[in-house]
Amino acid sequence: ENYIETRGGVTELAISFAGNSKDKLFWGLSLGVPIVNYERSSVITESDATGLSQNYFDYATLRENYTSKGFGLNLKMGLIFRPVESVRLGAAIHTPTIYGLKDTYDATMETALENYNQPTSVNVKTLNEGILPEYRYDLTSPWKLMVSGSYIFGEQADTRKQKGFISADLEYVTYSTNRFRSAEQNTIEDDEYFKSVNAVVKQIYKGAVNARIGGELKFNTLMVRGGFAYYGNPYGDDALNGKRMFVSGGLGYRNKGYFIDLAYVHRITNDVSFPYRLPDKANTFADVKGTGGNVVATVGFKF
Repeated sequence: ENYIETRGGVTELAISFAGNSKDKLFWGLSLGVPIVNYERSSVITESDATGLSQNYFDYATLRENYTSKGFGLNLKMGLIFRPVESVRLGAAIHTPTIYGLKDTYDATMETALENYNQPTSVNVKTLNEGILPEYRYDLTSPWKLMVSGSYIFGEQADTRKQKGFISADLEYVTYSTNRFRSAEQNTIEDDEYFKSVNAVVKQIYKGAVNARIGGELKFNTLMVRGGFAYYGNPYGDDALNGKRMFVSGGLGYRNKGYFIDLAYVHRITNDVSFPYRLPDKANTFADVKGTGGNVVATVGFKF
């Protein structure tokens, strides 16, 4: 049994600049500073399923608490070309984010081996001279390459008279190019360790294509919207499924500067979970399948 609870995430501050040439070619770039504040707590328990009391194993429990904090730097660049009034064509590049991170790790292992000995436990700090371990390292995230297109029905300068639009984009993410590097004073041991980590990342992951399409139809002050998104499998092994799909629909109302929007997003997700990995044994994993939905409401007005 594995119980996992996570908190936090990434908040990004951005400075952006954009311009256009004759309302035909639009360009922009953005310098981003993502701030990481993430916590993860997990309890994994393996129990004797046989019910026997003489096989020297009752249960083993590992309790882990992990935090990661830091910040990074990235650059996003994009172009939009409008060959005719109703068509938009776009392309964008998101550079890898270079993070400087500090992780802390606390864990306690408890085992009960029945007739062999009494239940015992050991904590990470006990094995580290009473100090909670900290790790400082740099992480370089993947590249993202995107192309997009859209078509506007009833293109007019007065957007109130437009009838709707359809938009689609393709995105390629180079998951296998994640790279780790020590932020401490480099040693031969550090270099060899991170070389091994990067080799495993390159072996496990691959590049994946994400696709999104959506549209809107306008009926005077009412709008109807729909969308679909597919995120490809990032794992190199076809036995591991990490695909995700999102289906959305919504209604909108606009009149005299006031607007109300209501949307529902349904998600279908697949992933795998390895509680731990062993170098000399077959590694068992769990297929994780999930469904759920979000309801989003927006109310506002424009002066």
